[in-house]
Amino acid sequence: MLKAQKGVKREIQGIQQAIPQAHPTESVQPSAQPAHPESNAIKPSSANGWEALGFQYLLSRDAVSATHAFSEAEKIWPDYHNVAEIRQLLIKSKEALGPNESAKWKEFYNKLLRDFSWGMAPDVRQKMRDYITK
Repeated sequence: MLKAQKGVKREIQGIQQAIPQAHPTESVQPSAQPAHPESNAIKPSSANGWEALGFQYLLSRDAVSATHAFSEAEKIWPDYHNVAEIRQLLIKSKEALGPNESAKWKEFYNKLLRDFSWGMAPDVRQKMRDYITK
């Protein structure tokens, strides 16, 4: 039994070393003003980092950049939180989500909070709720 546990532990360690993602509990803090995805700014290297950047773009009501960030997160780790679902929702909603379309953004934030908030940072949830209620 002890040999089997050691073997499983070794296999888990090997898998963890082979996967170049940040652990889901690690926090990546993007800058307050996200850089445009095509700029020469430093880009995240983990699904967690791209997801955090995507949420910053969403809070800035930049659907195009948010779509890019969630696409990059999905490329790195397709099953990470709800990055794939959020990307799909953004693609469907992108035309309606202009920077001045506050009613559409409120609908979008409501949908995110209701259906796709697993793994969403508490501060992001709160900012979306605040926007919805103003």
